[in-house]
Amino acid sequence: MFDSKKFFSSFPKSAYDVTVYISRQGFCLTLVGGAVRDFLLDGIISKDLDFEIKHLFEYDEQRWERMLLRMFTQLEKDLGLKVENKGHNVFSITIDGNELEFSSPRVEKHIDNDFSHKNFEPSYISNLDYQRAFKRRDFTINAMGIFFGVPAAKDEFTLIDPFNGLSSISTRELKHVGEDFSKDPVRLLRLIRFKNSLNFNISMETQSLLSEFNLESISNYYLRTEFIKSKTLIFFKDLADVLDKYEISTPGDMSFITELGTADSENGMIPFSMEHFFAWLCLSYEFSSDTKRKIISYFGQSLKNGEKLIQCSELYRDISKSSLDEKILFMDLISSIKARLNFDRALLSRVQTWNDRLANFRPSSKGLGKEERIKLKRDLVNELF
Repeated sequence: MFDSKKFFSSFPKSAYDVTVYISRQGFCLTLVGGAVRDFLLDGIISKDLDFEIKHLFEYDEQRWERMLLRMFTQLEKDLGLKVENKGHNVFSITIDGNELEFSSPRVEKHIDNDFSHKNFEPSYISNLDYQRAFKRRDFTINAMGIFFGVPAAKDEFTLIDPFNGLSSISTRELKHVGEDFSKDPVRLLRLIRFKNSLNFNISMETQSLLSEFNLESISNYYLRTEFIKSKTLIFFKDLADVLDKYEISTPGDMSFITELGTADSENGMIPFSMEHFFAWLCLSYEFSSDTKRKIISYFGQSLKNGEKLIQCSELYRDISKSSLDEKILFMDLISSIKARLNFDRALLSRVQTWNDRLANFRPSSKGLGKEERIKLKRDLVNELF
């Protein structure tokens, strides 16, 4: 159920003032996408606020583009805010930590035999109805909107739900919107992410379309982005399972997904950025050095710093095979390598905290008790860090 009073009381005042200004210029605003979904799920207003901006009347595309540009140019002067024109009738404003993005409604005509994320030709329609405007969205839970009506009116905020997204939230189900769902490869990655982050099931109707996906032209940018947003290594496991089960085509250089999918993810949810992931990867015992380099290269990262961490991981592997009597020799070796590689102490210390496997030292001597083993392991870690 949509609580308009709670929505208004939670909505940031500075962002609301911007919406009032735009409405008074004769434009219609509807909050769309994830912000609507998250409010209906958790009652929280996101800091990323995406709006569909349209008009009551239809104008040709060129005139509509000029109207938007003129209005946002005037908004800059009147409100003293910086407006970024991102092209394609998309404008963004940052205010008090909130990212507001305004985009024209559009319809998309997909290009046959093009399996990339940009495989469509857009048409911008100033007064496009919600049914057609929201049909291009991926899932019913993302195909809802909150219409901003007359400021201070009793019915100022109205939930727009042409594809029963509220029902999908109630049943905790991911259900696609249109028949073109499988033509955008990024939607498969988003499906995996939402399945994990929201703990939703995939509807039978949507499952029946998964074999139609083709990831041969997927960009490493989108794989990286959806993985980081998912905040879990389980993302790769679920993606590998789907790719295998539905025999989905991928580029040859994505074979590492299966290996990442089989990684020990008992510590699945970890503090995430690409820096965190690469540190974990380089220091993991579960992959060969060649596999690590392949993954790093795929994601477009420099191997310069990665090599230091990979060598650190190999050093730990050598230590784990040693006897207790060899400890002193290894301490000398650690000091030598530490000086030669100039390790980033702060980064490695964080990795130590994130994943105890980093210091997975198991000496072959059987005479050590549990406390002695822990102390020995910590001594080695402290010496390296």
